[in-house]
Amino acid sequence: MKISIITTSYNYEEYIKETIESVLAQTYTNWEMIIVDDGSKDNSINTIKEYCEKDKRIKLYQHKNAENKGIVESVKLGVEKSTTDWIVFLESDDTICPEYLETKIEVIKKHPDVKFIFNDVNMFGDKERIKEYQKYLIISKGILSQYSYPTNLLKHFIGINLVPTFSVVMLNKEILKDIDYNVKFKPILDWYLWAQLAVDNKFYYIDEKLTNWRMHRNSYISLKATPTEEFGWQMQIKKFVSKDLNVFVSFFYSFKIYRRYFLRIHFRTQEICFMGKWYKFQCPPTLKNILHINRRNPKAIQNSKIKFSVIMPTYNRAFCIKRAIDSLINQTYQNYELIIVDDGSTDNTEALLKETYSQYFDKGQFIYTMQNHLGVSQTRNTGINLAKNDWIAYLDTDNEIVPTFLEEFVYAISTHKSSCYYAQIEHPKIGIIGKPFSYKKLCKANFIDLGVFVHKKSLIEKYGNFDTNLKRLVDWDLILRFTKKEKPYFIKKILLNYNDNDDFARVTNTESLDAAMNIIKKKQAKK
Repeated sequence: MKISIITTSYNYEEYIKETIESVLAQTYTNWEMIIVDDGSKDNSINTIKEYCEKDKRIKLYQHKNAENKGIVESVKLGVEKSTTDWIVFLESDDTICPEYLETKIEVIKKHPDVKFIFNDVNMFGDKERIKEYQKYLIISKGILSQYSYPTNLLKHFIGINLVPTFSVVMLNKEILKDIDYNVKFKPILDWYLWAQLAVDNKFYYIDEKLTNWRMHRNSYISLKATPTEEFGWQMQIKKFVSKDLNVFVSFFYSFKIYRRYFLRIHFRTQEICFMGKWYKFQCPPTLKNILHINRRNPKAIQNSKIKFSVIMPTYNRAFCIKRAIDSLINQTYQNYELIIVDDGSTDNTEALLKETYSQYFDKGQFIYTMQNHLGVSQTRNTGINLAKNDWIAYLDTDNEIVPTFLEEFVYAISTHKSSCYYAQIEHPKIGIIGKPFSYKKLCKANFIDLGVFVHKKSLIEKYGNFDTNLKRLVDWDLILRFTKKEKPYFIKKILLNYNDNDDFARVTNTESLDAAMNIIKKKQAKK
């Protein structure tokens, strides 16, 4: 299978050499590189020609009379000149990792119906620009982590471009056949294209940083739209994504332009006034989250002195632990420490963690300790004993928290006095778990997941640690003890995506439910 790599170039003499070298370094060698120069005035043409002479797989094209026609015409020319079924886009200031093509070829082999593949990025270059764009990347990664692939991502493109840059995309040329390139605001050409392609195609996301995305002040994404341009291209994207009012509402709110277009919104009556007319709509939970956060003072949240100790027990979980930890790293609120207690793993957990997260261990934000295999209760107790902060949170290795998890608890702690708090989770089989607090109902069945339960460390001293005599339902037992006299505050938001896999090693699959229930009932009867 031969791959066409399309690169558009304009006055990037200082970067184009690195870009071409990254293609030459590919472990998969059956490719052609099509470079379209868009009327460069610097020496980049000569640099490209030198590479063309060295390697016949590299080809240079220009517009008629070497004119500057812009990114749209340059992309179109590159697609026209490609001679293969599959296309990779690579911008002339970015680079790709050596295994980029090989990794995506494997996806095509496993999923022959997939027509669009993209991946995670490593941002480098201008630190201020990286910081500026990081928040959008966190949001998009939070969305992408909710799915298994391939999947349809259409509804999300109305609010955010989930594909960060051209340089992460590999697609089948066939799906570009009827594409509309006439976007009203040229810097979001990629977004406009992906929104169209998402209508009829499932996307495949590779959660690996196969692309090095250079951030600098001359990049296209630095350009800002005027209000007229902004409204125009947003309406263009809307026509491809959905005519559904719910998605339309989410779209406007996510871009914070509701102040200009919406007169009033009533969540209780589920009505919205748009352009002077009232409409009924079902408000998506995610939209409520966005609105709630937007009302806050971001500086007050970030400057908060609330500190969390996040306890993570692990036992032979190297195959899944990275996703859980990455969901913590991607938090909008960063005032935390992660305490990983290894309950005697025999896999490569320790090596994986030390290699992947060395910078976090070096600065002391991550702590790792190994103990003999004593079970999950003792493992969590060890973590709590090591905790330096006043607030305790729990993250299991097979779950992922949403990017605003800690921020939501900071806001709740700051505005509602309590010693413990909990939120909702989304279970793949059961649905949403979590409801307003009732101790009587809690005694009958647990509706508070430990993964969304946050409490003061001092409650351990008052009511005791995790019960090491219990092999199952240890979280329910602890929560029952804590909440009998300490009424928790309920955050009505989904803050954790629960993974209910069929791994036999899970406590759910290895320990008796009835035995644990009997122990808890006896403990309750004594009180």
